[in-house]
Amino acid sequence: MLLLLPQLPYRRIAAAVRLFPGGSPVALSGEEGLQALIADPAIELVVVVLPVQPSLPVVERLLAAGKAVVQEKPVGPSVEEAAAAIARYRAAVAAAASPAAAPVWMFAENYRWEAVFLAAAARVAAGVLGAVIKLDLVADLPMDARNRYYGSAWRRDTAQCPGGFFTDSSVHFVAALRMLAAAAGAGEATSVSAHAVQVKPDLSFPDSVVGVATFASGVPASISISLAAHQVRWSLSVVGTEGSLEVSRGGWGGSRGEYTLNIKTSGPLPEGAKPASEVRRRRLGGAQQC
Repeated sequence: MLLLLPQLPYRRIAAAVRLFPGGSPVALSGEEGLQALIADPAIELVVVVLPVQPSLPVVERLLAAGKAVVQEKPVGPSVEEAAAAIARYRAAVAAAASPAAAPVWMFAENYRWEAVFLAAAARVAAGVLGAVIKLDLVADLPMDARNRYYGSAWRRDTAQCPGGFFTDSSVHFVAALRMLAAAAGAGEATSVSAHAVQVKPDLSFPDSVVGVATFASGVPASISISLAAHQVRWSLSVVGTEGSLEVSRGGWGGSRGEYTLNIKTSGPLPEGAKPASEVRRRRLGGAQQC
């Protein structure tokens, strides 16, 4: 196995070698390194972990060369660019001679693979909440000097990546919301309306959004996200006629670093389920296909 790595700090190269024992690390950089990677027939899959501004053109070049790609989120610096790239990819998949010949582009968003969200989705899909009435997402996260991403240059690039802070973080929260909505049989969102503001001058627009999404089944979801808040408060709840479920983090007395799943129902829980604080977050990683 060949591990093609850019010029990274030694600790990151060492971590990659630990993850892929037996691999031989080779450092490549720049356009010449990318061309060598594209031209090498032994390389079947490439993980693209770049700031969003240069990421999408690299991804599309790799896909055109027949490589499978796992891309760090977000897909692109704007909705228009991301949507156009996804449309081109889906057209290429449809035109492939067979499923095996179709290009593979995976989106590295990890919430859909976290143990706590998988457990929550399983509970919702089991029907123990009865008919689902609504979903509610609240994500208050302080993006200030206490946050390690606060000084990130690419997230502050308002010209090439408007709303960089908000896009980069909120993709996780919306992925979790979509996951539980799908588990409830609600389908995908068919309409979204929201009010966006910038409260803190040291953050880019928007730093806070409050809105409503309506899913294909008619089930609504409230969405309230702010990076201007001082205190961590995260909650994703599903409310049904026979019970409620919440995945939470922070808030008044909650843990800042772990997500906890709580569920209350009018009837018996599924075998193995506990009524409260049953699953802690696990960092599993993962990807979803575009």
